[in-house]
Parts: sequence; structure tokens; C-alpha cells
Amino acid sequence: MHTAPFWRTADKLGYVLGTLVIFSFAFMLGKYPHDLFYTYYTVLIVGLLLMRLVHFFSVGWQYYLIDFCYYANFMVIYSITLGKD
Repeated sequence: MHTAPFWRTADKLGYVLGTLVIFSFAFMLGKYPHDLFYTYYTVLIVGLLLMRLVHFFSVGWQYYLIDFCYYANFMVIYSITLGKD
């Protein structure tokens, strides 16, 4: 798992998935700006943040989660799901 071919494959997969997320994000924002976009954003960000949370706790980096970026994402999710219209 620590060899170069594994990391090259992981980097390629990460690049492809990251590009697909960016394109799908732009597509959802353009095609469904008032209904499905918020559901898509909520599911995407919660999933990514949960993966980051599990990874950071597994390697002992949990204090990196106390950052403005994570707080801002939490506040956006809070305002989308529980905010008043």
C-alpha cells in the first residue's frame, strides 16, 4: 500500500472523482438551482465531512477539525436544513 504504483493509481482516482464532483456540482447548480441542488449539496458535504472525520480520528489529527472551513460548512448545512425560509 505504500508503493509508488498504488499512490499513482490513488492520485488518478482522486483526480477523476474530484473532477466529476466539480462538474456535477456545477450541473446541479445550473439545472436545479432551487430544489435538488440543496439536497445534493447536503448529501455531498455531509458524506465528505464524515469521511474526513473518520480519517482524521484514525491518524490522530482530530484537532485539525477545529478550523474555520469546517465551521463554515457546518453553518451552511445548518442553514440549509434547519434555517427558516
